[in-house]
Amino acid sequence: MKKLSKLLGIIALVAIIGFSMVGCDEGGGGGGPASGMETLSLSGRVSLVNYDFSSGTPSITYSNFTGNLEINDYGTGGSGAITNGNLSYSVGTPSNLSTFNKEDVENYFEDYDITLSTASVQATILSEFGIANDNDAYLYRGSAVWNVSGNSGTQIHETVDYIYVNNDITITGTGGTEGPHTNTYEGITYTQTYIARNFSLALKTGWNAIYSKNEISSTLTGPAQNPTGMTYTSTITISLSNPSLRWVLEDYVPPPTIPPANHTPLTFDTWANGNITSSVREQYFSFTATANQHYIHFNPGTLDDVNVDVYNSSGNRVGYRENFYDYNLSYSWDLTNGQTYYIRIMPYSSDDSGNYQIAFNSEGTPPPNASLSVIPSRSVNALDTVLEKPKKDGTETSGLRSLLQRRLNRLP
Repeated sequence: MKKLSKLLGIIALVAIIGFSMVGCDEGGGGGGPASGMETLSLSGRVSLVNYDFSSGTPSITYSNFTGNLEINDYGTGGSGAITNGNLSYSVGTPSNLSTFNKEDVENYFEDYDITLSTASVQATILSEFGIANDNDAYLYRGSAVWNVSGNSGTQIHETVDYIYVNNDITITGTGGTEGPHTNTYEGITYTQTYIARNFSLALKTGWNAIYSKNEISSTLTGPAQNPTGMTYTSTITISLSNPSLRWVLEDYVPPPTIPPANHTPLTFDTWANGNITSSVREQYFSFTATANQHYIHFNPGTLDDVNVDVYNSSGNRVGYRENFYDYNLSYSWDLTNGQTYYIRIMPYSSDDSGNYQIAFNSEGTPPPNASLSVIPSRSVNALDTVLEKPKKDGTETSGLRSLLQRRLNRLP
């Protein structure tokens, strides 16, 4: 599992481990459908989200987004865009309906036993939007608030998913309390309790809005910097409604100016040195393709995790790789022989810095004579273990980063 201190920086207080869905609202958000609307129309101001984990009390901050973006609804068949920071999107009967039966619905509401009023229904769920030509950025409707005091923290996370059904159907979810479960992971003892409140969703033919709320409380035993134990309670509430929540654009990085003012030309099959500092947060390299496929290789030094974007001479991103780290040090892209390309290197975590090496060639084997150590040694600390809490059965960890990335694919 990717170490989460790379994402979070140094946090003195780590009682935020339950943070599984993000977003925030300050009263905006625009219109949403009543239950069973034939056409889903969404609008509202869009904000950029920034997770500030650099201090002892983590926070979420927002800034107004004023750019123009085309949105991608993953084949649903709608159309829309963000124009000068305003979302406008509509879709009628979606083009990607599929059969939802009891098993499918239970996979979506994974903490519930599900009963359906009919055996199945044709449906599709719209949880988030992608940004066209940018596979890293996501637009969603949500809200998150946390309060931290001493070694205790509370969080409230709200999200709205939109579901289309081709016939009326009632979904009844029977929840209950699971736990407390006690697991020990790398010296931290976790006592976890999951509460899923019963619900009944009377979906009408057309578009419906499913509102979910997750209330989380957590308390550490021992000092925050080196805890010995933790209690964790998550309570999920689900209903049919559409509260006014903020539209949030996450992980969006504005495209660079190509060609960049400063870039280092690469020599085929030869390592080039790079260094990300507190003042230089991104670096560019250039190369001319000598084949129709090339590999980019990363050799970590004191900076051991980066994001890589590849742009053509027209400024279009033709490839990207998030999280070059550890076992994932080479990646290939199909390019055009004879064309010039530009590589942008950015640290995976916004507060990381250090040296590294980058190279390109036409095969999966990295160049010889790398002069940096492959992976610096690292001791596991309490920050990693608490933020990478075990799942309910304790068999594997479920880190904050992965939870954020799938925040709306299903309930936590």
